[in-house]
Amino acid sequence: MKKLHLLLFFILIINFCFSQNDTISENIYQNNGRLGIGINNAGYLLDIRDDAGEFGANPRQFIYLHNINNSIHSNVAINFKSGTEENVASEY
Repeated sequence: MKKLHLLLFFILIINFCFSQNDTISENIYQNNGRLGIGINNAGYLLDIRDDAGEFGANPRQFIYLHNINNSIHSNVAINFKSGTEENVASEY
């Protein structure tokens, strides 16, 4: 009986250690290198799913970027790039 309890304990430890789906925070999940926000089984490297609502204070906004730096050179940008360093046609 003692061996059975020990075996069950090790199975639970192994299952816990090798779990692939981790909840990072409420409604944010990591699964096999993919990050899901609002979805626990992300289909993409970054998968954001929620009801963005109708017209209101922030109509249909999923991503909000705000740079609080007030210098003359402050900026907010998103850079989209495809390909490797040797194979990039253009970069903005």
